[in-house]
Amino acid sequence: MRERLPVSIEKGYFMRQTAILAGLCLLGSTAFAANPALLNLVMPNAKVLAGVNVTNAKISPFGQFLLARIAASTHPIPGFITATGFDPRTDLTELLFATAADPSAPGGLALASGAFEVDRIVTAAASHKSLDVQTYDGDTLIVGTNPKAKVQRAVAFIGTSIAIAGDVADVKAALDRSTSTNSIADSALAAEVNTLSTGNDAWIASSVGVPAKKLQALKTVQSFSGGVTFGTTVVGAGQAVANSPQNAQALASVIQLLTTAASNKLPELQGLQVSVTDSTVNVSLSLPEARLEALLNALAAQRPRQVPASGQARPRGR
Repeated sequence: MRERLPVSIEKGYFMRQTAILAGLCLLGSTAFAANPALLNLVMPNAKVLAGVNVTNAKISPFGQFLLARIAASTHPIPGFITATGFDPRTDLTELLFATAADPSAPGGLALASGAFEVDRIVTAAASHKSLDVQTYDGDTLIVGTNPKAKVQRAVAFIGTSIAIAGDVADVKAALDRSTSTNSIADSALAAEVNTLSTGNDAWIASSVGVPAKKLQALKTVQSFSGGVTFGTTVVGAGQAVANSPQNAQALASVIQLLTTAASNKLPELQGLQVSVTDSTVNVSLSLPEARLEALLNALAAQRPRQVPASGQARPRGR
């Protein structure tokens, strides 16, 4: 087994289960800095990173609201918890996502820290024909073996508190990096990640533009970043850097136009602040936390429910 860096770290689990907690990516109450142990596993050529302090998210008022909704939902969490001993609602502490944003080689990493029972997870994975439990230089590696999959996915564990999910090659490369000290090659992006993760509960930083096929204004964006903090008032702010002051002004005008149109159904957007400084477009929005809960409840009420009762046939499609 390889010698580990003297960093206190633990693990997470399957990527599809962290998707259940996607809502927690917009939660939190206290500023934090991204976990150095997770950042050390990120590919050096990363162009886009995003993170969430799940620990703080779970204790925020909005976090409690979302956890209550998840508990009342029809997601198959109980069976998953029984099989693996891992409850994503309580056992995750931090999430970090990273990608090189290379269209010719799409891929990325989902990294998680937490507290998990690897032995039980391995036992559960071994019972599935589409999963293969392996060992990679002393680390646990669970690989998807679906022959119809275009890309093989994998989840690996370092010790008992860090999980790495992504393409097999990306996951193995991250495991290799775990034995040395690494950093993001783009120093400006690394500094932005440190600033955003320290001052926000959920954040994203990108040194590349926004993929846009139709909206011309978005094609001029060269980089962007943003973050959200939660408390009695939810505060979100972001920046987008265009390739010229003129295009930054054009982008700001498009944002204001779209906001005006959308505010007919979402009057809360009328509070969106948009400004331009040289080639940078700045946006910000504050919203009472209770109002955000009300908006999500309203959206959930509008969503049709088609979950049949036990023993009833599912409705036929039209």
